Amino acid sequence: MQISIFCDATPQSGLGHLKRMQKLKALLETMGAQTTLFASHSTDLPPDWHKASIHAKVVIIDSYLAPLSFYKTISSKLVVFEDMPQTYPPHVFVINPGYQAHTRYTTTAQQNPRYFLGIDFLPIDPLFISKNKALKPTLSKLFLSFGGSDLALPFYQKALNLLQKTPLEVHITAPLNIIQALQINYLQSPKYYYHANACFKDIAFLMQESDLALLAGGGMLYEAILSKTPIIAIPVAPNQQPQVQALSAQGSCHASSLEGLLESVQILSPLHNRERMQKDQEKLKIGHKLHKTMQEILTC
Repeated sequence: MQISIFCDATPQSGLGHLKRMQKLKALLETMGAQTTLFASHSTDLPPDWHKASIHAKVVIIDSYLAPLSFYKTISSKLVVFEDMPQTYPPHVFVINPGYQAHTRYTTTAQQNPRYFLGIDFLPIDPLFISKNKALKPTLSKLFLSFGGSDLALPFYQKALNLLQKTPLEVHITAPLNIIQALQINYLQSPKYYYHANACFKDIAFLMQESDLALLAGGGMLYEAILSKTPIIAIPVAPNQQPQVQALSAQGSCHASSLEGLLESVQILSPLHNRERMQKDQEKLKIGHKLHKTMQEILTC
């Protein structure tokens, strides 16, 4: 089966949509599908996907920028991944894989058999799954990533300024342009290690080796939960706030701010606090319904 996937990868939106669709692409290929991924636009303007030849039986879109006119041109079976409720043609399958996503939808949408809401439907990479990560008594290594959007750079800069006051070894994972900007000011710090354009395998390894993760509210939050790594979460965009607050209330992360970062590190320094968070992370069943759901969509 031929499947075309369209997603954002821009300075404003960062790489979250692209990474989510890369994971979905890998899953679909294990199911025997032939997939093509379109993410070749580097500005914050709506992508000109109309020119893309769409002969696929199924089209999947994960985009803030795609205009409504693009959705209307698609005659193939259409699946949309989204983070906030939008309006689509009635034949569309809608997947929102955010934690407690159903709370943002009307009762009608929740009961619609074409809507799939919640972390059960999140694309994941099995590399991140840890069954028994042992936590160390003392914090020593911190994994830091605020994503790859333009909004993230000042968060990296301010966090690194604050973390200089701690004894933590910090591993920074970000796109090359952000790493280069950070190295101008922090190149000489012996505690900071930079990982530019790291692949899923390298990110999973770094996360597994870390005692604590400092993240924004994107997809990497769920990767850290899968790896059973204690998390401090600081949203870098308003749309990340509901997800971070909900997961913090559930216990899988600690919601914070740049102003409260050092205090949050102290809160998670005691081993028993991190162990309690890890137990709450284990309660979440991330992505476990997606394979069956995609099979049903493709064959209906």
